[in-house]
Amino acid sequence: MNRKNKPCEGVNEVICPNCGSENEQGKFCAKCGANLAREERSSEQDGPEGQSAPDFPASSRTPHPSRADNGYGEGTKTVFRQYFKHALAALKRPFRYGSTRNEESMVHGIITVVLFSFFMSLFLYVTVDKAARFYNRSVDALFGEFSGLGFAGASFGNHFLKPFIIFLLYFSVIIASVYGVLRMMDVKTSMKEVAARYGAFLVLPTVIVLLVVLLTLWNVGGVLLAVLSLFLFLTLALSFASVFYSYKDEGGRRFDPVYGTLAVYVVNLFLQFLFADILVSSFFHVFGW
Repeated sequence: MNRKNKPCEGVNEVICPNCGSENEQGKFCAKCGANLAREERSSEQDGPEGQSAPDFPASSRTPHPSRADNGYGEGTKTVFRQYFKHALAALKRPFRYGSTRNEESMVHGIITVVLFSFFMSLFLYVTVDKAARFYNRSVDALFGEFSGLGFAGASFGNHFLKPFIIFLLYFSVIIASVYGVLRMMDVKTSMKEVAARYGAFLVLPTVIVLLVVLLTLWNVGGVLLAVLSLFLFLTLALSFASVFYSYKDEGGRRFDPVYGTLAVYVVNLFLQFLFADILVSSFFHVFGW
């Protein structure tokens, strides 16, 4: 009795992707000759019973660089929006708003100190550069363009970077002095809170020095620039004095806030004398003096 040839049990059959006929394991279809190796690879990738291979967990995937950059950019925008609101509130009601600042506003205070130092250093840099250019034009008109009597313009290191660092040191010492005097007056506060309140009172001088820089760049001087400069020094002097009066007067303090303000004024005068000598020497150095 003849038996029909049947495929052995346990041998996997492969369906031809071209004609659909069943084939034993091999490279090509016995009916149409299509390539069966491609079908075998696809079935192995699907896994047992047609299940697809599991995906990697979301935590192991590398985040897209643009998403990380977008998050950093959004955080920066949020900080600037918050500072802009802070500055507007400090300009609207300087003393009332500054008197309510606490440690949470310390970042805003530091930003204001940095901005004031930046604008003031930029003003000094532009002023020295304009003075040097004016001197050179005057010398060229009198002695000729190639007389060799002119001077170079302002130096970034001496006339911007050095003043910027000096102003940052100046404000750091002033904040530390105010904090020290307040502690001597038995006022319960912290260095962070003092920096926050001082920064809030410094917003107005910062806006004034920004206006002074813009007027200098636009070559606008005269009475307006002189008035703004006067207001700048007055508001700057009142900024740390306002910190003392922002704390409510309580009985039992060792001495009055007036004397605390005078003590910080003495420190302020000493710092101005010390730093002014350094700045003036570096400014006149451009003229060879």
